[in-house]
Amino acid sequence: MAPRKRQRASGSASPASGSASPASGSASPASGSASPLVTLNDESSLGAKLSAFRKAGTLTDVTICAGGERFPAHRNVLAASSDYLAALFASGMRDSESDVALQDVPANIFSALLDFVYEGTCVLAEPLLPNLLVAAAMLQVLPLQEAVLEVLKGQVGAATSRILLTVQFCVQLYTDRIDTAYSVGVQGLQLYRPN
Repeated sequence: MAPRKRQRASGSASPASGSASPASGSASPASGSASPLVTLNDESSLGAKLSAFRKAGTLTDVTICAGGERFPAHRNVLAASSDYLAALFASGMRDSESDVALQDVPANIFSALLDFVYEGTCVLAEPLLPNLLVAAAMLQVLPLQEAVLEVLKGQVGAATSRILLTVQFCVQLYTDRIDTAYSVGVQGLQLYRPN
């Protein structure tokens, strides 16, 4: 793996080319020296590598079943992105073992959600955005919920905007209801778990 150094200013040095350039185009004193700052960049991001691993099934440790399809993934990436899945994986329940079934999420919607989680972007037909919003709310992927709502808000007039706010309120109620039911269920199971 190429060495990394936090970027201090614009400009970069490509590890592949082996060249280095001053960060600001001129020498900047660092700790009293007149040496230029050098930024070393890894051309591929961690997210891109994890996404490639997921698509190849490399080092995956959980399979999500949605809409009749199986999606190998990394438990830690899903838990970092989804409060629902983080709670499920941490619960120790049988559902958190190796296969997790999502009954109400179509395969194409979950595929787009996974792309967003791993890569920070996803492509989906516009009419499917409400379905993606529901899945993001159900799995508690807040950045995706916000992104979908922003797109939908930009496409609607004032009357539809009020409807969208109502939908957003309902999604929040649904999410809160799932949180409450899940935490009560997990607490109840922990009380009755054999030692």
